[in-house]
Amino acid sequence: MPLLSRSLNGLLTCALLLMSVHSLANHQVVSIGVYHNPPKILINAEGEVSGFFGDLIKEIADRENWNLQLVLCEWDECLTLLKDGKIDLMPDVAKTSAREESMSFHQQPALHSWSQVFAHKNTSISSVLDLNQKRVAVLDGSVQQSFLTQLAKEFELTIDWQIIKGFQQGLELIDAGQADALATNNLFGGFHANQYNLEPTAIIFQPAQLYFASPLGSTEHLERVDFWISQWMDKTDSPYQQILQGWQTQTTVFVIPTAFWLASGLVTLLLALSLIFLKRMKREVHSTRDELQRNDEKLSDILTSQKQEVHQLSFYDYLTQLPNRRLFMDRLQTLLVNLKKEPANGALILIDIDNFRSLNDTLGHQMGDLLLTEFSKRLYEYLDSNVNLSRFGGDEFMLILEDLSLNTHDLLTEVEKIIDQLRFALEEPFHLNQQEVLTSLSIGVVLFSEKNHDANELIQHAELAVFDAKKAGRQQVRFFDKEMQQQAEHRTQIEFGLRQALKSDELLLFYQAQYTDSQVTGAEALVRWQPLGKPLVSPAEFIPVAEASGLILPIGQRILKQACEQLVAWSANPKTAHLVLAVNISAVQIHDKDFIDQVILLLKETGAPADRLEFELTESMLIDNVEETIVKINKIKELGIRFSLDDFGTGYSSLSMITRFPLDTLKVDQSFVSDMHKDIRAFNVVKTVIELGRSLNLNVIAEGVETEQQHRSLEELGCKHFQGYLFAKPCPIEQFMLEQNLGH
Repeated sequence: MPLLSRSLNGLLTCALLLMSVHSLANHQVVSIGVYHNPPKILINAEGEVSGFFGDLIKEIADRENWNLQLVLCEWDECLTLLKDGKIDLMPDVAKTSAREESMSFHQQPALHSWSQVFAHKNTSISSVLDLNQKRVAVLDGSVQQSFLTQLAKEFELTIDWQIIKGFQQGLELIDAGQADALATNNLFGGFHANQYNLEPTAIIFQPAQLYFASPLGSTEHLERVDFWISQWMDKTDSPYQQILQGWQTQTTVFVIPTAFWLASGLVTLLLALSLIFLKRMKREVHSTRDELQRNDEKLSDILTSQKQEVHQLSFYDYLTQLPNRRLFMDRLQTLLVNLKKEPANGALILIDIDNFRSLNDTLGHQMGDLLLTEFSKRLYEYLDSNVNLSRFGGDEFMLILEDLSLNTHDLLTEVEKIIDQLRFALEEPFHLNQQEVLTSLSIGVVLFSEKNHDANELIQHAELAVFDAKKAGRQQVRFFDKEMQQQAEHRTQIEFGLRQALKSDELLLFYQAQYTDSQVTGAEALVRWQPLGKPLVSPAEFIPVAEASGLILPIGQRILKQACEQLVAWSANPKTAHLVLAVNISAVQIHDKDFIDQVILLLKETGAPADRLEFELTESMLIDNVEETIVKINKIKELGIRFSLDDFGTGYSSLSMITRFPLDTLKVDQSFVSDMHKDIRAFNVVKTVIELGRSLNLNVIAEGVETEQQHRSLEELGCKHFQGYLFAKPCPIEQFMLEQNLGH
């Protein structure tokens, strides 16, 4: 019998082992990242995952036959493991647009929370401004870090950030006196408040929905999480609600009475008295439960009061997270006050989404809210960080542009550049829930300077400008300043005309002769615009518009091609083969990445002699991107092309900078030539430029020579090359050839 008994026991053990192996084979191993953040996620004394998220995933795992494999890690380490696909699930993750680019989330949020600053009881923090000069512990890479960093920047606060790897580290810093406050989620802070002498502050922000996350594109486990949460969410007796209620109760920290431990010991030692102690424990449990319920009610009252304070202190729009109207008005009024100390120009731009109400009515308010959210994201993406931006109300967004040019033309160019960026970004289709939505914008602009002092008045002017834009048919831009509006419309007409001019060959080259010892040595090619059936348009009028709109690139390419073709024609005639042709090159062209390749191609296609082609640069072009410009000029110089510097003396370049460029010619600006007999300073500038050119072994051309007196004085100063109305005016090529006796 003993032998038979041992055999049966052996068979039973084998059967149990086989059943265990079969059971494990049917279980799917799911790895889950676990970091210490009670009461949401933690490892309990038995080494099992616990907390709200831990208990919830265990319930789901039981039903899905998942075998949970725990991976212990710090917060940022867990996120890295998730993004690298080394764990399957990460609990307690707030969904943000940035995170959605690197990980996947389920649809139904598992828990609602918010961020809050908890301060040591000995530290007084009642508002955001009280964070100045404080030591604040914040989790590296967290939503709390990004929000509070931006907030400190907005309010110009100096905060000593204590960057931590886990919230527990923040508690230890406060306990050691190395930090004054901790930015964390409300559940973690409330859970540890009593133990670490913390008090919740009125700084509540970023209501968050918390999820399980998985590696990007991996949704198998998330779909099952979604299924069970959706099943349990609204059922009062479901596992979800039981877990939620259990951990909400535990967020109030309390000390279990000593009598409990005595009773437990006596129960162990004196089994005979177990019934007595059990009754006593029941009374203790009932008393503790009542106390916890009272504490929960107090906590609810405190949170309600704090939410009311946050509502009063809130500076940001709840939907888009942009500054709201109140904060925007404060900034604008502050800016207007500062302008009295440092005068400058600025602009308000009010953006109104056309037909937004119709979209709300047809697609629903949820879709409208989604459009506003995506709209604000694009604004942030396409605008410079120094542009103040606000959701002003409804479907209206307001921008402040600061430190604009004092020159009217340049100011208009700067404003129009921003508006073009806005329209390019915001009139592209929005894809909302797999549906394409198109938007158009009505934009109102009002300019301001130190003369303005009333923010409300400027806002009213911007609203009137938007009203005019809508009245004009929507998808329009209107300036409140009528004169500025007329200038903007005129510039638009010029830009449209230039586009037509490129198609219709309305851009011509005029040639102004250059002389040495009364002999023509070359010419400067000057572009002219001759609209069909209309008088010539001044270059001073259309060149700035061409540069601002980018049309200067195709125009410059057209001019350069015509100049090369003219050089080819001249090279075939012995009377003109020696002539040098100077072509003005804009800053936009010289900085264009394809410019050198285009020059090489033109020389190859036309066969133009490169050593008879001269590029004229202006002094202002040499100041920006100096090293890059020097490299480009040297590469072009290797082709044989000459370089001259126009308008020398009118800018800010230094002599040491000029010597770094491989120049062939200096041109004395016509403004100095014109004034050389009226102003001794102009005379001295002319003299200095001529002497400088000779010392650097450069040709010097005086331009704008209109009188014999100027001519004689320039010769006496040593100048040998001249250009101006005294010798010849700019004219078409046929007239140029006749006037210079060069034949047809």
